[in-house]
Amino acid sequence: MKQRETRKLLPVIFILAVVCAISGPAGAELAPEFTVRTLNGGTLSRSSLRGRITLMQFWTTWCPHCRSDQAAVDDVERMFSGQGLQVIAVNVGESEPTVRDYLRKHPRACLIALSESKDVPKSFGARGYPYYLLIDQDSRIVDRQSGAGGKESLLYLLRQAGLTERRNTKPSGRQSQPASGHGSGAQILEVPGTATPRGSGQTTGAGVTGKPAPKTVFILADGERFESDHYTIDSQSLHITVGTKKRTIPLSELDRTATMAANRERGVELHIPSGGNQVFIGF
Repeated sequence: MKQRETRKLLPVIFILAVVCAISGPAGAELAPEFTVRTLNGGTLSRSSLRGRITLMQFWTTWCPHCRSDQAAVDDVERMFSGQGLQVIAVNVGESEPTVRDYLRKHPRACLIALSESKDVPKSFGARGYPYYLLIDQDSRIVDRQSGAGGKESLLYLLRQAGLTERRNTKPSGRQSQPASGHGSGAQILEVPGTATPRGSGQTTGAGVTGKPAPKTVFILADGERFESDHYTIDSQSLHITVGTKKRTIPLSELDRTATMAANRERGVELHIPSGGNQVFIGF
């Protein structure tokens, strides 16, 4: 009887093993199949980019935020091309003459591709522009960013794939540390804790006694709402892990008033950096 039961279980175990192998590491989502045409007459696809780390920017000529990030995209192209990074700016929904006319007035250093249909950016989850995707050598999505965040935000994005500039600015540690020199260096702010009634004799927060802090809630200007206790906030962007997915969101898209109020209601003392040398980390 036991032998028969074991035989029945073997196919199930085999199927589960195959599913786990296909899904890959947690949070490493396989990029969807796509094909876009480059301005120089070539084509790009998921398979053609395999073996290189790729930063994709979906953009349009009419988008002011795309234009404000253009210099930053060109900068990282120059900084990391020697480390094998491929930067592709995929224009969405516009004709080739329109794009070429724009580039005559506003030249770009990176490779330009065209997606006259919006199907490709939609398949990657883009809801607005600019929208960034970082894809590793195995065609898996490492991280994404919605909206413009400037050069520092893109550098943080690239660090998720192991690409770092000579001066590594990624903060580490959890405790408050004074900035060195005259305003230089990063000041790490404390992890938020729950508020406690005065005289209760209890304290909360990382590494101390009391109730664990609830997850921090973030509310975007478009009404999107999510919770997490794994995030970093610098002077320009919120870098957050929701479930198994990583996101980078410019602070300009965060509804600060609603976010602060929502966290205050649940007893979370959230701080948003007020200076360029401050970084806030949540665990």
